[in-house]
Amino acid sequence: MKTVVITGGTDGMGAALASHYLRESERVVVVGRSRVKFEALLAALAADDPATTDRASFIAADLSLTAESRRVVEQIKARHERVDVLVLAASFIRQKRHETVEGHEASWVLFFVSKYILTTSLTSLLADSDHPTVVNISVPGARVEAIDFDDLESVRCFSFIRSNAQQRRANELLGILATVENPTLAYLTWGPRRLVKTSFAGDVGWVM
Repeated sequence: MKTVVITGGTDGMGAALASHYLRESERVVVVGRSRVKFEALLAALAADDPATTDRASFIAADLSLTAESRRVVEQIKARHERVDVLVLAASFIRQKRHETVEGHEASWVLFFVSKYILTTSLTSLLADSDHPTVVNISVPGARVEAIDFDDLESVRCFSFIRSNAQQRRANELLGILATVENPTLAYLTWGPRRLVKTSFAGDVGWVM
């Protein structure tokens, strides 16, 4: 039985993957903000197979806060000896710059820093898997110069397009770091070519 950790696993693509792995008899750890959505997901699965829910667990967290990401890591380490698949699918769209209580730009933390913390902090648990895999829902193909290393949190200039490109490029670089530290790791950045049917949590705008 594999152990699969999915951030953003209560909605959209994350929830679809959580359902898939549970139906495949794997152990799934869902990280999300809403226990209500998690319970609804389990109820839908239990209608077909009541035993499915025995393999699912939930960690409530807001991954736009670095302290929350670190707490999630500690809980996973305390409960599991191995992680086979790490799916990074948490999403909350912001069209404007938002500073958290920690003093950091929320989108940068959610879409990159949280992924950095989880991927690098769970290295030892991933290394214990025969086929460790990280699936990062972060559309690949950003420009090489997309990151402004002097303004990572977009203090001087923020736009959704610029912020998104910077996060995407940073996640590509994270893949290089992660596979250097663990050469057996399969690291995939992936995003659909077009919009998909999901909750579009946040301020998505009329076009989306």
